[in-house]
Amino acid sequence: MVVSNPTGGRCRLPVVFLCLAVFTSACSKAESPPLNAQAPAPEVGHDWADVATAEAGDMLWDTPPLPQPIQLKVNGEPVLWEVVEAYLLEKWSVHCGEQGFGLPIEELSASFFSQPEPLFRPLVRGVLLLREAERRFPTLDPEEVAHYQQQMEQAVGTALDALKKRYGATGWRRHVARQLRLRKLLAEFSEAAPEVTEEEVYAYYDQEILSQLPTLEQHQGEDISLETLGPQLRELLERNRATEAEEAWLDEEMEGCMVSLMLPDDRQLSWVEHSPPAAEK
Repeated sequence: MVVSNPTGGRCRLPVVFLCLAVFTSACSKAESPPLNAQAPAPEVGHDWADVATAEAGDMLWDTPPLPQPIQLKVNGEPVLWEVVEAYLLEKWSVHCGEQGFGLPIEELSASFFSQPEPLFRPLVRGVLLLREAERRFPTLDPEEVAHYQQQMEQAVGTALDALKKRYGATGWRRHVARQLRLRKLLAEFSEAAPEVTEEEVYAYYDQEILSQLPTLEQHQGEDISLETLGPQLRELLERNRATEAEEAWLDEEMEGCMVSLMLPDDRQLSWVEHSPPAAEK
């Protein structure tokens, strides 16, 4: 039995991102591999940081080019174009598919950028997280980076050539380093989060597993015992705790965050972000 998060809240399997991990949005669904794992494993992830896969890339290659120029500043500091592009590409591809391919690029662009604040808000949160990861981990072990890059490249599979072509050799190395720093930052959030107790694992098992099974007989041959599922449930709850800690940190950092944006239609916008109301959390 594969355990998922049935609550549908902020924590998704994959957050990494979560975190940010960012693989990239170029083609979107596989997750970045954990640090020291022999094979890639799903994580919880942010929508601005999803990993690329070849399967999701088919539509992307037929999408009109992303309108440019786009310049984003967060708290007065420019955001690298490769980060902005990675975030927007998948959203642009989906938007074009929903609107219908063949429409004039001007019409597609106008509707895509019609609500810039909600469009860019997840990216702004991601940028704040990236900068915190860079602050906490300014120097990385080259061997660890090389090992992580190898795992990332295995995880993205056939999308690798397209990603390297888009990023370039130097940009790809920067991308790998960002992912690694984000993974390390998530680990720190996880360490700081309250420990998951046996009582909480049992309560989750009782509420989310057993309550969804009309009868145990329907699952003959599938071990759904607490002893078997307990480790998966604990891992899920721990990830959720880490993500909640991360989101709480981001909510505080968003308060008063200054955003400046220049769009392809020459609009120049600026606004101040605020922590989301409790009802939105």
